[in-house]
Amino acid sequence: MPVEEHEVHEKVKQKAGTKYGCNNRQPMEKGYWAKDGFRMEEHEGQMYGVQQWKWVEHAMSTECRSFYLWRSDAGCKGCKVAKDYEYEQLMRGLE
Repeated sequence: MPVEEHEVHEKVKQKAGTKYGCNNRQPMEKGYWAKDGFRMEEHEGQMYGVQQWKWVEHAMSTECRSFYLWRSDAGCKGCKVAKDYEYEQLMRGLE
């Protein structure tokens, strides 16, 4: 479907020197707590629901995998987030 050409809106333009939101972010935790239903309990003759929580380990990478930006993109310049160099080698080996 054809799309009419137009200028980029002012609110989505990046200013020179702007860093990405992930730049120098805190290291990620090994997982997170998620709601896992609830159980009913009785207290002084009244029933009430108690929320249950479950620890979920990350199944995704917690290191940066944007290897094509690390060295050349201004938004990544100076970033100290851990890089996934094994992933970079694997992907470059597929080229």
